[in-house]
Amino acid sequence: MASLICKCSLGEQWADSLAEGIDVLAGRAFGAFNNTLENYKSLTEIITGLHAVTLHIRDIQKARAFYRDVLGLRELSFNEKASRAVFALPDSSTILSMHIQAPGEEGRDPGTVSGIIFAHPDPAAACEEFKRRGGTVTVEPNLVEAAGAKFYRAVIADPDGNEFVISNRKD
Repeated sequence: MASLICKCSLGEQWADSLAEGIDVLAGRAFGAFNNTLENYKSLTEIITGLHAVTLHIRDIQKARAFYRDVLGLRELSFNEKASRAVFALPDSSTILSMHIQAPGEEGRDPGTVSGIIFAHPDPAAACEEFKRRGGTVTVEPNLVEAAGAKFYRAVIADPDGNEFVISNRKD
């Protein structure tokens, strides 16, 4: 059933894999319930997209300069009173938002974010330009071979130590 939902907008092989994963998750999540289309529908309606990725930072001006001048992102808005900046991510409606973490505010401390992956067809060239602009590469570009896929990846850091992967992985 899940493959019917996915195949219209995704590649067939990827959609089949996703559907298989949904089948396993749905079976675990709903236990004795029948795995009907309604059960799948309730699972998929929880998340309908990705609006923003938010980071906590220590110095809003340093962060703004880094994301604008080093990463080359376009700043959409800045609220000085809230110490909050918002940047556009290329080829995406998802925004990158950042602010100084307030005392007692939940979430990850500045400098502890990792697992966000930025795309670039040539991570080595991207890292060279990143370094030229004053950025820090924490893991140099390297070839990764995993589960039959070959791709290059590198890790960069912002002034607070938040790390991001740059990769040309397609799947």
